Amino acid sequence: MKKHNFNRLVIAMGIAIVGSTASAQTSPIRPQYQFPTVTPSINGAAGVEVADGNYFFPYFNFAIGHDDNIYESSTNATSSNIYISTPGFKLQSNQGSVVWQLGYEAPIGRFTGAQNNNYVDQNALATVDIALSSRSYLRVGADYIRGHDPIGSTDTPSGTYPNKYKLGGGGALFAYGAPGAEGRFEIAYAMAQKRYLNNPQYTDSLSRDTDTYGAAFYWRVMPKTYLIAEARFNDYNYLQPTTPGDNNVRRYFVGVTWEATAKTTGTIKLGTFQQRFDNTVPDNNETSWEAQITWTPLTYSKFDLFSSKQPTQATGLGDAINVTATGLAWRHDWNSKLSTGLSYIYSNDDYVGFDRTDKVNTIGFKVGYQMRRWLDLGFEYIYVDRDSNLNQYDYTRNRYFFTLGLTL
Repeated sequence: MKKHNFNRLVIAMGIAIVGSTASAQTSPIRPQYQFPTVTPSINGAAGVEVADGNYFFPYFNFAIGHDDNIYESSTNATSSNIYISTPGFKLQSNQGSVVWQLGYEAPIGRFTGAQNNNYVDQNALATVDIALSSRSYLRVGADYIRGHDPIGSTDTPSGTYPNKYKLGGGGALFAYGAPGAEGRFEIAYAMAQKRYLNNPQYTDSLSRDTDTYGAAFYWRVMPKTYLIAEARFNDYNYLQPTTPGDNNVRRYFVGVTWEATAKTTGTIKLGTFQQRFDNTVPDNNETSWEAQITWTPLTYSKFDLFSSKQPTQATGLGDAINVTATGLAWRHDWNSKLSTGLSYIYSNDDYVGFDRTDKVNTIGFKVGYQMRRWLDLGFEYIYVDRDSNLNQYDYTRNRYFFTLGLTL
């Protein structure tokens, strides 16, 4: 795999922990449920109160930059200037025991050196949280993505234009137990349908349906420390007969989550995953873990450490890919306007059923300057170096962007 979705996520988000309530889990750690709050501002952006308790947050982000190896090639790298504009909005509604959240954005990318890579993506998300009582909560969500796989980002042959897809899904989570209770229980289900829209000769084997369900129990052993027992299951059903084809992944964890002091919080879970295929492909069974620790030595300086090992679906080579990733990020606010971020990520991608192992080092640097409450300026740089046991998959890549963010 030239570059896994997991790795793209980590690079794009730094090491921020972000969650989706619908079709995809995007965080190395599935966070414990918390009933959301709605405020007139988000990260400095002011919202328009369109009705009592209903706030509208429009935004526009723009980036201009350069990529010296857009196809992640080991030879004859193609470079291009890139322009990315992202209009979007968030809508939040607080009706006491019911909180609605809607979001939409449309990233638009333009490449001066390779115009066939131009894209217009769309992302929409909706969730509703209901406090059924002081002890029980329900979250229901749905999302829709109109996206693409950049050329060279999967192990399937590449067409002239990026592979485009639509991804829709929904899910629900039920949580029982008041905040701080001795015991808390969560059960969740989500489904997703991914359908590729072009290049059928390469993508027909990638379209699939995914069902995800699981449960977690939290037992308080200290005022701010919980022991965790968790089980998660993923069923992958491909539309076309293929190898490795339909499979399911079962994960079992035990661990601990804590907020020992105002400076340190964390979650560590250890366990196993079992990936079983419907055909004659051998099972893929390994140890597994998920960990994230945040250390805030000063109110204006924060370190995030994460590590995880998990299987990902194959996209053309092998039966699966076991990804082990560890990263560290540091954010420092020098004053009320200027902040910097520095991150390092190491990933070991081990192909199952194929003789290939990739070691990927990623370094990121970011500067942000809030010129006005409604205007953010920034600079971002990302360096990636992949060393594979198969030389044709080696590459280095440099990307930098100047960014602008506008809100109300």
